[in-house]
Amino acid sequence: MQTVKPLDSAWRVSTGSWGESRVFVALETAFIIFSILIFSRALVFSLLGADTPAIATDMNSVVEEPAVISQPKILWLYLAIYLGTGLLILPRIRLILRALRSEKYVALLLLLALLSSIWSTDPRETLAKSIALLACTLFGVQLAIRYNTRQQLQLFAAAFAVTIIVSIFVALHVPQIGIMHGLHEGIWCGVFLHKNAMGSYMLLAGIVYFLLVAEAGKLRVLYHAAFWLAFALLTMSCAKSSLLSWMILFTLLGGYSVRIKKPLMATIAMVSVVLAASAFIVQYKYKVLPPILITQVASNVAKAGIDPASVWANLVADFNTAQSNAPPGAFLATANGRLRLWGHLSEMIQERPLLGYGLGGFWRGMQGPSAYIWRLEPWRPPGAHNSFIDVWLDLGVVGLGLLVMSIAAALLGSVASLARGALHVDALFPIATLIALCLAKVAESGLFGANVLTWIILVTAVINAQKCRSRPAVLPPLPALSEPASDPI
Repeated sequence: MQTVKPLDSAWRVSTGSWGESRVFVALETAFIIFSILIFSRALVFSLLGADTPAIATDMNSVVEEPAVISQPKILWLYLAIYLGTGLLILPRIRLILRALRSEKYVALLLLLALLSSIWSTDPRETLAKSIALLACTLFGVQLAIRYNTRQQLQLFAAAFAVTIIVSIFVALHVPQIGIMHGLHEGIWCGVFLHKNAMGSYMLLAGIVYFLLVAEAGKLRVLYHAAFWLAFALLTMSCAKSSLLSWMILFTLLGGYSVRIKKPLMATIAMVSVVLAASAFIVQYKYKVLPPILITQVASNVAKAGIDPASVWANLVADFNTAQSNAPPGAFLATANGRLRLWGHLSEMIQERPLLGYGLGGFWRGMQGPSAYIWRLEPWRPPGAHNSFIDVWLDLGVVGLGLLVMSIAAALLGSVASLARGALHVDALFPIATLIALCLAKVAESGLFGANVLTWIILVTAVINAQKCRSRPAVLPPLPALSEPASDPI
């Protein structure tokens, strides 16, 4: 009987000598990192060359709206990424198809999205978004099977490092870009167009750097610093759902670190949980936002220096000042607003419960079914503020069921692999990312859609779980990204 090799092994066998060329590896690595940055929308504002409220709203929505996709620069950029992805996977299309056949829930979800153009309220838009969704999914699949887990972590770490460094820079030196204004005045958004986007990606960055700290040798200090910088940016974003997700996820990771006898990792995780809980309580209960408080303290220290005799009194005064300077958004009952919005959306779901309105067919402003919601909600939400409800609206209960089953199967498979002795990082990466995405996206849009990095990460996690299930229980150490990967069999 012929032995079927794991996906990552089969990929490396099929690459050939050209795939091991140093020049090719360098170009491919640069392409992957650049694409991750674009799909995260961290650099899109500079590429568009515009910062109008309409575009900013669309860029933070669950999927690409016409106002964004019709921008020539970003459209051609996406097409270039699709072309590059196609060139990477074309010689190995059979392996890609094998991966999708193995993950039947993801494949069926893609098929449903394509077919939804038949019953969509805007068939042309749905077809365009479905094709873009397919291209993004293929990008995630090839990323998962082209690189082993540690190499994937290194690629994401490099991309997140760019966003962290540039976010800090623009927040400090270009506040008209790096700091929000109006409703959320003073809150950091970095290179992203909204604070919640920065919070979501810093949560994912925290996972990446935490796992690299546990695995890395010479670069451990750098990864450790990057972990705390990602946490600092998450705190400065004041994204409540991401803070809550951080507390839950890193409590689990800290507990697991204790179980496998890694006290340093457990300490890092639990210290971050305590700090996240403190930031959440101060923000939620006292309406003191960390960026406002830190700015106030830094301003006073710069003016008057530090007087040891009055440090506490000055901190209390700064706390009170920050409380009085809280932006209007700090006093919004966002939970009540979301619950009210979800109630309205449940009425629209009942009209098309089985197959939905088609991919991208619901949130079309005043030209689509969302007009009913906009008339009821003056703040005109661009999405459901719940990714699972968004999927339900687009693809009905069938699409929602396929998404939930794909996540559940990947989680159960990864946990089973971890229990039978798989390498910790191989199983923990998909487990941690899937849990983080599910937690954070219960109160936010953006889990599923075209040109959305979170969907690409979810696809990568699902394929990683499949690879983990197909491997032996014990594997030799994995090579660095710059080294040709060897067959683990």
